[in-house]
Amino acid sequence: MVVMAVDHCDFFFNPHHAAGDSAGFRQPFPLSPPDFLTRWCTHLCAPSFVFLAGAGIAISAASSARRGQSAASIDRYLLVRGLVLFGIEVFYWSLAFSYLRGGFPSVFLQVIYTLGAGMIAMTLLRRLSSIGLVIGAAALLVVCEVAHGRLAGGERSLPTLLTLMPGRWSPGPRGDLFDAPLTVLYPALPWLPAMMLGWAFGRRLANDREPVRPLLLGGLGLLALFAVARGADGFGNMGMHRRDGSTLEWLNCSKYPPSITFFAMELGLMALLLAAFFALQRRVSRGVSWNPLLVIGQVPMFFYLVHFPLIASWGELGVFTKPQPWWMSWVGALCTVAVLLPVCGAYRWYKQTKKHVWTRYL
Repeated sequence: MVVMAVDHCDFFFNPHHAAGDSAGFRQPFPLSPPDFLTRWCTHLCAPSFVFLAGAGIAISAASSARRGQSAASIDRYLLVRGLVLFGIEVFYWSLAFSYLRGGFPSVFLQVIYTLGAGMIAMTLLRRLSSIGLVIGAAALLVVCEVAHGRLAGGERSLPTLLTLMPGRWSPGPRGDLFDAPLTVLYPALPWLPAMMLGWAFGRRLANDREPVRPLLLGGLGLLALFAVARGADGFGNMGMHRRDGSTLEWLNCSKYPPSITFFAMELGLMALLLAAFFALQRRVSRGVSWNPLLVIGQVPMFFYLVHFPLIASWGELGVFTKPQPWWMSWVGALCTVAVLLPVCGAYRWYKQTKKHVWTRYL
């Protein structure tokens, strides 16, 4: 969540913010290494969000089952949670983004949409075994890559945008990417494999099985896959091939939609980081409840919803005004976390003590 704040500060403050990380709208010019790497670091967020959401709801589902809740009850929760996320994306996030842009209200379907779609899909997919989920995730990645090759460059229907390809939909003539009544940046199916893998991992945690070794092996395996697929520069790159042999071109994989190389790189790095955090957790007292990362991490959706308006207000208040160099994005993120930490702490206390039904969804 903290690294995500860096990306959103960079979006508001840095005129060189990289928006060309896609086979669909790639920038024709190279970015400076600091600008590129600032953006690249934050690519870890979205795949990790989707993976950890899958792990979290798998743990929750296992806990509910142990308490005697029926499969239908668990499915109903997942369905309602997904619909709530759709509502947040359309009626809160989209309206806020439209207001900040100063344009006509539009719908922007981003990571909250794909999280909601994934949770609804898991009402059925959770019946698969863990091995079935892993195989299914790999197969879906291949299917999405093949679909991209066939659909790229053509007209995209509304169902195609919602499920497979990012872009804009409008009943009228084409315009700017953000001047349509509907813009989809995170279509549902290309991101679903991360949630399927997360659910399989969450089952392991729910059964109190050792997480570090599979994370290490999985992370190294995914990074090896990245090296092979990116090195071959063929299938698995969503058509976003390296323009040269530089390190930045190796790292500049397609995120919109996510390619196999993008997922392999980001989920591989995430797995190694998680392994390190699990190992570190054994050495740190569980009583350290004031840990800032723990506080924010226990109320991630709440932080997500309040941090963006705060970052947008920095410019209105004259604290951070555009343009700013890349390093100010990191400063802005630290300031954002510092301001919101007590607010998140207060909401965490409320959520843990009051235990209202609605807090399960936020």
